[in-house]
Amino acid sequence: MNTVTAQTGKQGKYRISEPLEPDFTGVPDEVEVCRDWNEQSRPRVSIGCIAFNQRQYIEETLRGFFMQRTRFPFHIVCYDDCSEDGTREVLEAYHARFPNLIKLILPSENQWSKGKKPFIDFLLPQMYGEYVVCCEADDYWTDPEKLQKQVDFLDSNKEFVLATHDVHTIDVSGNIVSRSHLPEFYKRHFSEFELRSGWAGPVTQAVMFRNVLKEFPPEFHRAYLGDIFLWSLLGQFGAAAYIDDVKPSMYRLHSEGVFSSLSDPDKYDMQANTFFWIYKYYKRIGFRKEAVAFKMKMLEKHSRELGIREWIGLTAVRFSGANLKSQIDRLFRR
Repeated sequence: MNTVTAQTGKQGKYRISEPLEPDFTGVPDEVEVCRDWNEQSRPRVSIGCIAFNQRQYIEETLRGFFMQRTRFPFHIVCYDDCSEDGTREVLEAYHARFPNLIKLILPSENQWSKGKKPFIDFLLPQMYGEYVVCCEADDYWTDPEKLQKQVDFLDSNKEFVLATHDVHTIDVSGNIVSRSHLPEFYKRHFSEFELRSGWAGPVTQAVMFRNVLKEFPPEFHRAYLGDIFLWSLLGQFGAAAYIDDVKPSMYRLHSEGVFSSLSDPDKYDMQANTFFWIYKYYKRIGFRKEAVAFKMKMLEKHSRELGIREWIGLTAVRFSGANLKSQIDRLFRR
């Protein structure tokens, strides 16, 4: 699931009385991870990870972080929203092994259920690197040079605010469901306007972006899908790049995924809600083209649940002066 937009507030479903011990087989120690780092003391990249009841997946996520081979320092900020299945214990064990690389944020109460957005409310203020990446605890990276390749690209191409790459879709057992989560349309660079207008379609776990957002508009807090809003906001600072030489990361589909587990009508509602609040934001600040783009996106999502008779009725109201109440009453009488 996407996170800047995908944190769950469900009650724990995977309670276990004795959490399994983490398996550190093949995981490097802290000295080995830092072996090739230069003398720069401040991390260049901040890695964010949001977790909730993902014990069965999170070690694969963490391994993806610590297999990274970079010439620069990075640090990791992990947020656990009161998991009840042993996820928190795994994070604490990794923190004990990597005390200088991992910072844990462990609230005593579930914050998503209180209306908080963990990424911007808790993680981002602790992520002080020049670049930011995020991978939720049910997804993982496969390329040990992912961070280095993305940093090299962004360092050399100042006109881009973010860089992304391909993603595979997998099931709960790690079997590949789709070789490319991204349609071919998204495998290219996008202009600043296209990014602001929501056409770039980056997937959270694949994105690295410049750490330029320090404040979020009030509309952001009312949108369901924060990642879509985040990418659009970044379009005010640069364009979006697609890098084809990074190995695909893994996006996991499972029944507890916040977005992927929803029915199509519920997905449309969440998307329409998000598009509405982005539209309101751009309308407020005077970005007319972007506002119109998101209003059309919102209407398109709402229209997917309308049949031909509803469309005929709306057309009559819009272009022939028909009364909306009479059109709705006519539909219900049929």
